[in-house]
This record gives sequence, structure tokens and C-alpha cells, in this order.
Amino acid sequence: MNRLAESSNSSMHEEQQQTEQMKPEAAFLLFKTLISNEMNIPDITMYAQNLVDIQLNYLETPIPKNQLANQAVQSQKNRIKYYLSEYHRIRLQKINKNILIDQSKLSHFELAYLQEYKQLFSDMFEKKVFKQVEQATKSSFVEYARKQYAQDQENKLIQSDKICVVRIDEDCDISGIRCYAGETRMFKWSQIRESKAYLTNQIVILK
Repeated sequence: MNRLAESSNSSMHEEQQQTEQMKPEAAFLLFKTLISNEMNIPDITMYAQNLVDIQLNYLETPIPKNQLANQAVQSQKNRIKYYLSEYHRIRLQKINKNILIDQSKLSHFELAYLQEYKQLFSDMFEKKVFKQVEQATKSSFVEYARKQYAQDQENKLIQSDKICVVRIDEDCDISGIRCYAGETRMFKWSQIRESKAYLTNQIVILK
């Protein structure tokens, strides 16, 4: 009987540990929604999906040998994966710069989602969101999304070789043309990309 009780307690403890590990991953999904404005991306779906893929790999933690614990952990993983798959349905309404949430505009699923993780998120919403959530999750995910976005933007420019409006922050040469600080000039992307000024951040692409 004692062994059975110990086994049961061990199972519950392992399940609790797994649950605690996974909650921050769910928290990160809301974080990605919240930083979409900061990144100035109209549609962050693609980047969020990349992050979801990374998180699903991250969730593949070793399964306990105990069969009951195994079932509990697998059930919890499936539940979290369900939330991840439903990410694209979550459209949090931001009332002001403090990122308050207008719950009257959320769907039934979204309300349930927020309710379940209310305790986990409460401090994050009330305090400085970015610092709080980055501590609870992996900040490398954030950098990954930023780099992915920057790379995609660069690829689009390369493919179209579009004309860009450039702000000159320091005197420099672009494609053999002398430019001076304070000027706003227009160049093809291919000209900008090959210039030393672009690599050394002497210029800023406005559009």
C-alpha cells in the first residue's frame, strides 16, 4: 500500500512539474500577440507559426517511466498543443498603450483561455509586459522572430529591387554618389545593399 501511495504521489509530482514547464510556453503565445505592434507587422501569423513549431519541439521532454504519469503528461501535452493550434483564433483587443484587454470583444474560447491562465498573466499585464514575459519564457524566441522578419523583408527587397527612400544620418557614398547627413535620397535596393553606408548604419531606409 505504501508503495502504491508513493507511486501515486510521484505521478502527481511529475505531472505538476510538466504542467509548470508548459505554462510559460503558452504564455509566450500571448506575448507574441502583444509585441506584434512593437514589431510593426500587420500580419504576424507566419512568424508566430515558426515559433509554435519551435515550442512544440521544446515540449518534447522525456516521458516518465510510470504509466499513470506518462498518460497524465501526454494528456497535458496534447492540451497545450491544442491551445497552440488555436493560436490564430486569438485576437486580443488592445484598448490603450498599456495593453489592457477588452474582454467583451473576445470569443468564448478566448475568454476560457484567459481565465485558465489568468493567475499566470495577471502581473504581466499590470506591470511592464515585455520584461515580465521575457523572464518567464525564452527571449531567444523574440530575437528569432525579429531576425526572421528582417530577413524576409530583405528578401522581398532583393526580389523586387524596388526604389527606397533613404535618410542619410552621416556623410557617405552610395553607388558612387556622395550623400550628406540630413538629406533624404532615393536609391534602388541593389545600390543600397552593396554600399558600405548600409552595412555601417549610416543610413536608414524609410520606405
